[in-house]
Amino acid sequence: MHGRSNRMRIAVLFALPVVVLLTTYALGQPPAEPKTFTTASSEIRYLGSAYCSLCHTQPQPQLKNSLQHVWLNEFTTWSKTDKHSLAFKNLKEERGLAMARRLGKDVLKAETGCLGCHSASVAEVMRSSTDKNQGDAFNRADGVSCENCHGPGEKWLGEHASSWWRTKSPAHKAELGMNDLRSPSIQAEKCLSCHIGNSDEKKVVTHAMYAAGHPPLPSIEVATYGDQIPRHWRTLQEKRDDGKNNPDYDPKAVENHLAYEGDQLERSKLAVVSAAIALKTSMALLAKESNSSAAKPNHEDVPGLGWPDYARFDCTSCHHELERPSWRQDRGFTSAPGRPPVVRWPSFVAALGVEKLATDDPKAKLLLEEMKAHEAAIDDATRAKPFGRSEDMGAAAAKYAAWADGLAKKLETSKFDGKLVTAILQRLVQEASETDLDYDAARHVGWTIWAFRSDLGKNLKNGEEVDRILVRISSELRLQLPTGRDQSIEKQLSDALRTMGEYKPTAFREDLKSLAPLLAP
Repeated sequence: MHGRSNRMRIAVLFALPVVVLLTTYALGQPPAEPKTFTTASSEIRYLGSAYCSLCHTQPQPQLKNSLQHVWLNEFTTWSKTDKHSLAFKNLKEERGLAMARRLGKDVLKAETGCLGCHSASVAEVMRSSTDKNQGDAFNRADGVSCENCHGPGEKWLGEHASSWWRTKSPAHKAELGMNDLRSPSIQAEKCLSCHIGNSDEKKVVTHAMYAAGHPPLPSIEVATYGDQIPRHWRTLQEKRDDGKNNPDYDPKAVENHLAYEGDQLERSKLAVVSAAIALKTSMALLAKESNSSAAKPNHEDVPGLGWPDYARFDCTSCHHELERPSWRQDRGFTSAPGRPPVVRWPSFVAALGVEKLATDDPKAKLLLEEMKAHEAAIDDATRAKPFGRSEDMGAAAAKYAAWADGLAKKLETSKFDGKLVTAILQRLVQEASETDLDYDAARHVGWTIWAFRSDLGKNLKNGEEVDRILVRISSELRLQLPTGRDQSIEKQLSDALRTMGEYKPTAFREDLKSLAPLLAP
C-alpha cells in the first residue's frame, strides 16, 4: 500500500467482509446466498496481499472454534519466512542487477520475461502499471504473493469470509476466480508453471538467463517443497487430529470443506500426481518452444529464446566432471553421441503412478506400454540431429504432454490409503535401487520417499531405522532446501553445485538397498 488514500480505500472496501465474518460466527447465522458470478478469471482484478493481511496475520481467539480449518497467521508466515515474498526484491539485488547488465535488459520490465515468476503470475496483470486487472493495493513488489496461488480475489474475497463458503463446490469458487489448491493437479500446475516453466504465461528460464547468472532450476517434488517453504496450511490429517482433541470441533463442517473423503494420504497423492504434472509441464514447454521456432525463430514473445534453447536439455550432459571410469558411461545413453537428451527427471516417479493405477485396474498396465512408446518417440526425435529437429521434437513432446495430462487426471480420482502408500513406497525403493538415476531424478525420488514417509508416520514399521537412512540420503542429495528468508540461495549455490558434481548414483543405490528390507511386509 502507498499512502493514506490507499489505506482508506482498503479499510472501506474490506469493512463489509470483516463484519460478515465476525457476525456470522458470533451469531451462527449464515447470510443470504450470494449471486453466482460467471466472469472469467482473466477479467477479475488482483487486489493485492494487503487485503489478506487484515485477517490472516494472527490467530483470532474469538474464532478458534469456528475457523478450525485455517490458522489465520498465513500472511505472517508468508511475509516473514517464505522466500516467495522476496521474489521481486531479488531482481533488484546484486545478482539480478548483474543479470540485467549481461542480458542488456531491464529485468524489472514485463517484456524481459522475469516478472512472470518473480511477481504477478498472470500475463493480464503484467501488461502495464495501469492495467485494469490491478486493484488499488496491488503491488508487484509483493513478489509471489497470496493471489498468485489462490487466484484473483476481487469476486471471492468477501464471500470467502462467510461460514457457508466451506460448503461451496470448487467449481463455484473457480467461477469467482479462486483456484482449488486442494486439488493435487491444480496445486502442482501452479507450482510447476514457474519451477519448470510455462511459455503461455511468460514463465520461461532460458539458457541465456542461466549464462547470465540465474540459479539452476532443480527437480521439484511439490509435497516436500510445500512442507519446506515452510507450509502455511494444514493437511487434511492435521485438521482431523485437531478435531479429535477439541470438544467444540464440528467434524461435519470441516469434512464439507475438504475436497477428498476417506482414508486419504494427501502428501503421497500429491507427490505422485505432481510427477505426472511435471512430466506434462516439461513436455508442453518443449512442444511449445519447438513448434514456435518456425514462425518465430527468435521466439520474440520470450526474450532470448530460440530453438534449440539448451535449457530444455539435460544440463549435466555438458556440465559434468570429465572422469574415467564414469557412471554415465557405465549406465549407457538413451541418445547418440553429441545428442544431449531432454530433461526427463519426472518420468521415473510418473511411471510409478502408472503402476499404482494398475493395482486398481489391470487394464491400466497398457499405460506403461504407451509411456514407453512416448519415451521412444522423444529419443528418436533427439537422435535425429544435435538437439533434434524442432518439428519432430514438437510433435512427440505435444503427444507426450497430452498423455501425461490424462495420467494426472486418472491419478487425481484414485485413492491413496496407508496400505497402498506402503506398497508404492516399497516398489519405489526397490526399482530405484536397481537404476542409475541422474542427480535430478535421484533427488525427485528422495523427496517422494520423504513425502510417503511423512504420511505414514507412526504406522511405518521400523520407522526409526528408516529415518536414519533417510537423513543420510537427505544430506548426500541436499534434500533439505534453504528454507526461510534468512537462508540465502546465493550463499549456498556453490555448495549445491559441488554436491551435484560429486553425485555418485552407486552410493544412492546402496542407501536404497539398505532401506528396502526395512520396508518389507
